[in-house]
Amino acid sequence: MTKIEKIMFVIPNDRWFDNNKHWHGFPYTTGILTSILKDEYDVKFLDAGFEDLTYEQTQQRIANYNPDVVGISCMSMEYTRHFQKIAEIAKSVNPKVIVIVGGIYPTLLPEVLLKNPNIDYAVLGEGEYRFPKLLKHLKNPEENPIEEIEGLSYRSNGKIIVRPVQSYIKDLDVIPF
Repeated sequence: MTKIEKIMFVIPNDRWFDNNKHWHGFPYTTGILTSILKDEYDVKFLDAGFEDLTYEQTQQRIANYNPDVVGISCMSMEYTRHFQKIAEIAKSVNPKVIVIVGGIYPTLLPEVLLKNPNIDYAVLGEGEYRFPKLLKHLKNPEENPIEEIEGLSYRSNGKIIVRPVQSYIKDLDVIPF
């Protein structure tokens, strides 16, 4: 069993790595996940791009909160170095923090993503149900076997496991605001 009480969703600064294209979209997915998780977990949100934080400032904010889980969303293939830097920063703060990545990149390239040792899990497709199931598994693996979670990629005995997406949310009205 793993203690999971504090979750931090982090969006990297898209100005890192000399990228001149500043892109800031509304973080819908992390907002929805926060509304789903807030009754059971202490959830914080850090948008390093919106606040134009440096690596060091981002690292300090993560260290100050000291999360058990860092969730990173990568909604553009153009910013892969950025979210991988967040994973590196999170592990530098606490090597035992669990790093979970979701979005288009992990959905399309989970095997490539998990070659990065700083990333522990990838949520494929819609994370609104998969992410909470993964957290339940991490808290109590015996009662919540990882093999029962579809749309997930992870490492097991040194091998990358990809459990393909089998279902999609059919009724969006059941998702909290």
